Amino acid sequence: MTTILIVDDSRTMRKVIANRIAECGLPVTTILEAQHGRDALDILSAKPVDIVLTDINMPVMNGLDLIANIRANLAWNDLPVLVVSTEGTGPMAKEAIIRGANNLLRKPFTAENIRDLLSVYLSQPLQ
Repeated sequence: MTTILIVDDSRTMRKVIANRIAECGLPVTTILEAQHGRDALDILSAKPVDIVLTDINMPVMNGLDLIANIRANLAWNDLPVLVVSTEGTGPMAKEAIIRGANNLLRKPFTAENIRDLLSVYLSQPLQ
């Protein structure tokens, strides 16, 4: 039983990511959604989450600040945080890693890209 939190200001992109996860057949039981980092922190405070997938560029609280807040909280220090963004390379991607992101996936992506990324952090190996 795995719960994934998708954080992206685009509702369409959140649905695309959720659909790609479903296509992979990974052992994900629940997908939660947040439209920015502040919403994500509220969800993390209220519900157990196993993996966070976050964009970088969002209003209210961007992905870089979300990552820093997650890493500053001891309860979430081991929580895998994976960046899914058009900022897959360059200074923003580097900053995401510095702040504590575990990995990055550049948009656009395929279901196989999501499967390969998530399988590293899920208890079940690839089929």
